Amino acid sequence: MQPPPSPSPSPRRRATTRALLRLLFLVALSLAALLAFVTSTPSSASSSPARRALQLVPSHRRQPLTTLRAVRPRDEDEATPTSPVAPRAVGQDHHNSDSSDLDAVLLPDWEVLVLLRPDDDDAPSGNATCAFPGGARSPARPLGRMPASGRRAYTCAMPRPERRHSRPFRAPRLVVATLSSSAADGEDAAPAAAAARSLTPEMMRWSGRLVYDSAAIDGGGTVLVFAKGVNPRQGVNRDAADIRCIYYRRSTDAENGDRDVVASLPATTSAQQVFQCPAPPPSTATAAEAQLRVTLAVAGEDPIPSVATYIPPPTRDTTTTTTTTKKKLICACTMVRDVAKFLREWVVYHAAVGVDRFYLYDNGSGDDLEGQVHQLNAEGFHVSTHAWPWPKTQEAGFSYAAAAHLDSCEWMAFVDVDEFIFSPDWDGSGKPTKSMLRSVVTAVEPDVGQVTLGCKDFGPSGKTKHPKEGVTQGYTLSEAS
Repeated sequence: MQPPPSPSPSPRRRATTRALLRLLFLVALSLAALLAFVTSTPSSASSSPARRALQLVPSHRRQPLTTLRAVRPRDEDEATPTSPVAPRAVGQDHHNSDSSDLDAVLLPDWEVLVLLRPDDDDAPSGNATCAFPGGARSPARPLGRMPASGRRAYTCAMPRPERRHSRPFRAPRLVVATLSSSAADGEDAAPAAAAARSLTPEMMRWSGRLVYDSAAIDGGGTVLVFAKGVNPRQGVNRDAADIRCIYYRRSTDAENGDRDVVASLPATTSAQQVFQCPAPPPSTATAAEAQLRVTLAVAGEDPIPSVATYIPPPTRDTTTTTTTTKKKLICACTMVRDVAKFLREWVVYHAAVGVDRFYLYDNGSGDDLEGQVHQLNAEGFHVSTHAWPWPKTQEAGFSYAAAAHLDSCEWMAFVDVDEFIFSPDWDGSGKPTKSMLRSVVTAVEPDVGQVTLGCKDFGPSGKTKHPKEGVTQGYTLSEAS
């Protein structure tokens, strides 16, 4: 008996088999093409100093248009430019300089704050760029020097390609592109290019606990330390006895961890984000290759991440006689961000009623604040700006201002730019006089250290945009008490 014939494959099975074969063929072709591309890429392309320099400020790499505004355009086919761009990593000229020369903090909305060494006086004279370890870059905006540490500060946007990299994020290098006068400068840029591609410190995150600044006050005997996350709730402060102030230097010895502790002292006060610490012993605060840093540690916990450096106050020369600047009776301090168009009215008004000097702590303004301040000073007002990029830290900034300007002002008024000091007793005056506000502070007892003023809110008063006549004349309808 003959065995029954095997059934022939169905049409659906034959179609499936053909589709799988075609797919395997396409995959094989793709792998072959990729292998050919990799093996055909010249391995010596990076041996040229000019090519290495271009890797820091590449004009031909596809990036968002905003990253191209800070660099001069280059033709990628141009072999010998007349005025070559010489990228330079800022902070690389110090002896034993390494990746600890700068700190970086990831702020909200993917904004990166870059802080240079406190003793880095080499201010970039060209377009500064944040060069991230993954190869992406973005323009860096200078903020000036931080008021307490004197560190130069810059902000830049973290490019989207860098956000997809594995955590933790690494700090960018600050690179400046300057026009050199000879092609030899391009060769000198090669070591800086290699340094900028080296491993940088881990980027701190503003969303977590962080010691972000410090300032020596009271002639250097006390140090204000600013930290977030130690006192987690408004009005609830840890006992200062449970907090230690740790002064340290970054360690390059893996056996010692990442810190060489030089002093650990108990904190003396604890209030929100402001802590008072004793200064370290003078022998530990002398100039050294590694900067002295400060952090806090809660009892039973590891030290908090920190970007704060300790800068001892300058030594006063007691052998020479110096003229002491007379204190101003009343100064005003405020935190500003993109309020340049309101500033003139606020300064002119308060100067008329008795304020002598104005301190503006800039929280990242992108408007014409600098131009407005320059114009006001040219007209005889006394206005100064100070970088304070830390988000939502107005109370900490005011605490620093009160301590920093103690020798310059008898009284400090903390007033927002949309707030105007007024007394009903002034209503009948024909014009403002400086005695108006001065009469308030001169009438208090000598042991009074603070005068609190009531606040009355005014609504939009039917306005849909900022009135041309200003705040005081445009918003006239007060809200119900």
